[in-house]
Amino acid sequence: MREYKLTKLKRVHSVHFAPDGTRLLALGGVEARLVDAAVWLDLATGENVGRVERYATCVAVDPDLTRIAVGGEGAGARHLPAVEWARLDGPVEWRRFAWPKRTLPPTYKHVSGLAFDPSGSRLAIGHARAVGRYRGSPLARKLSLVDRDTGEPWADLPTPQEACVMGFSPDGSRLAVTGGLDGDARVTVFDVGAKRAVFTFAPPATATRAVAFLPDGR
Repeated sequence: MREYKLTKLKRVHSVHFAPDGTRLLALGGVEARLVDAAVWLDLATGENVGRVERYATCVAVDPDLTRIAVGGEGAGARHLPAVEWARLDGPVEWRRFAWPKRTLPPTYKHVSGLAFDPSGSRLAIGHARAVGRYRGSPLARKLSLVDRDTGEPWADLPTPQEACVMGFSPDGSRLAVTGGLDGDARVTVFDVGAKRAVFTFAPPATATRAVAFLPDGR
């Protein structure tokens, strides 16, 4: 076993191996629930070889570790609720979604979770909108699958729970969703193509922090 030191990263929320196995991308920050940095680690030398800083409540990286998406109350200018993305295989330039032939970019409010599908071409976004116009109005939960570049919708999945933690099956045909640290511990599994929930699993726990499919997808 070998230990590695990550510079200015007190809490590690997730780690991701590069496809060639030579580097590791660690996501974390100071807060227990918030992310403020992504740090590249060279596994041969133990050196920190890169760092991307962005304050957000949720984050996702694509399978090839070429792209990072952030969302939540801390993302974007003036700390507005938003989803932004940047490339990790070149100069880091944060971008908002922009639909073709549309003047204003789409807005995703109350963003709670993000996940790329196995192809890296689509991004799942857990978000919500207020039912009423007053502060404290109840929220209508939504789970949207969008184009990774433009944010243009591909599918909306009905979900009664807040989508904070998500995981796709290896072939991308199913998506598991749960509430994370502060949300519902139940796990709902969706059939992505049929755009419907297929079953709900209630683990014997008060919180579900992560979900992952086995390689066979079952």
